[in-house]
Amino acid sequence: MLIGCTRSEIDATPQPRALPPLEPAPIIDTAYIGDGHSNLVISGITSTYKAGTLIIVKPGTYDKGSGITIENLSNVTVQLTGVILDGLNKTKPGFYNVLSLNNLTNVLVTGGTTINNGYKQMYINGKTESLVLKNHTFMNNAQGFAATAGIVWDGTEQTVFLKNSAIRNCNFINCDGGGNFGEGINAAGQKVIDLVKNFEISGCKWKGGNPGTMFFFSAIDSAFVFNNTIDSVNLNLTNDNRLFLFIGNAEVHNNTVNNIQGHFAAKWAVSFGSTIKTSHYYKNICNGSLKYSAFEFQEFKEFNIPGKTTSGNLVVSDNICSNLNTNRFTDFASNFIDNYEYGFMGGKVTLTNNVGKNFFPVPLPGVFWNLAKPTTVSGNTYQ
Repeated sequence: MLIGCTRSEIDATPQPRALPPLEPAPIIDTAYIGDGHSNLVISGITSTYKAGTLIIVKPGTYDKGSGITIENLSNVTVQLTGVILDGLNKTKPGFYNVLSLNNLTNVLVTGGTTINNGYKQMYINGKTESLVLKNHTFMNNAQGFAATAGIVWDGTEQTVFLKNSAIRNCNFINCDGGGNFGEGINAAGQKVIDLVKNFEISGCKWKGGNPGTMFFFSAIDSAFVFNNTIDSVNLNLTNDNRLFLFIGNAEVHNNTVNNIQGHFAAKWAVSFGSTIKTSHYYKNICNGSLKYSAFEFQEFKEFNIPGKTTSGNLVVSDNICSNLNTNRFTDFASNFIDNYEYGFMGGKVTLTNNVGKNFFPVPLPGVFWNLAKPTTVSGNTYQ
């Protein structure tokens, strides 16, 4: 570690972290709603659901054009077992059969399938806290998520847009279009809009599709991405993309990635508030990319907002990366990391104990990065 770089600035010892279970209150009441096919709004304004209510939506194919909206609820579970939101092969009559989650607090949404949708496959709108989407399947959809509220972060917890929430054990099969969370950093207005804090993506599976960036968090204070499986994604694309892109900080570990085009995970470094935060990308298996390195680090001058943001660090450690740049793209080499560390905000990168095999081109001896040399490099091997 460089002289002057203290442990508080960059912590090279990752500690696995995740959100607590975030399950709603114990079930004390049950409500049955829906007719199995019509558009449905489940609202805490038009109906009263006391804390601990299990709301069971009648199974069936909902295909009338607007899908299911769940809004203005707290401390309830919504069960979608056997519920299909059908976009009717992306035709106009079913274009918007989506799941919309608006203004929710401590709500678990479990089960269900969104299929053949022609537009966004899910919305999260309004100030939301402790929302968990679990065991949902997204299949053959044209676009990803949209999560916005237009909330300007003033530095307090009260103005965080999406907080302590999770997507768990969901399946994404042949889905195109990326998911965008928040409006992000407005450099001209010196604002952070729609800050997301503590968001977990775990136990999910992706197979096929060309979403580009699957999840783009434009302002994220602590994402947790772990125990996910990704296979054969973006194989029809040629652009520089990232499956996960975080403007902020994230813990990304124990994921298995096979056959992709582009980077697995990227950090565009910034910390929200005055404390420098360190992201950790570790114990991931990345096998098979058509182009580019497994990870990416960048900084941008526009992210530096006095009083609101500071720099962010990244540790990439104990990952196994193999068969990178199988298309033998010659304009840009593959490696563990593309490190755009040019000092715009002062973030530091540590690259340790990673194992690589079959990169194109073969890296120079001891050189396990593109562009700028990381702050700390040790223990990396190429077989």
